[in-house]
Amino acid sequence: MPDCYLCGASVTKGQGARRNVRTGTSVAGLFTVPPSLLLVVLAALTGAKAPSIRSYFALRTLCPACAQKLDLQRALGRKIGFFLIGFVFLFAVMVMLTANG
Repeated sequence: MPDCYLCGASVTKGQGARRNVRTGTSVAGLFTVPPSLLLVVLAALTGAKAPSIRSYFALRTLCPACAQKLDLQRALGRKIGFFLIGFVFLFAVMVMLTANG
């Protein structure tokens, strides 16, 4: 019987949902800590290679509650992305109209 990758709850056969989830992260480069703005600027000033971050994803079994929560989080992220793109587009149109008028 598989367990939910996120919460550890037991999932009965046929009740689990398979989702692509982040399974790990690695940082490589000058620093072994996640880069902050200060560290990136320091790396640029010293001519060192900026640190790189790599995330790893894999299909994992989730319980129905965690799968629904993950789906809602991803849907919210898409809505926010579309809103920001629309806002930038609307702002660009307004700037072009005021520049011509």
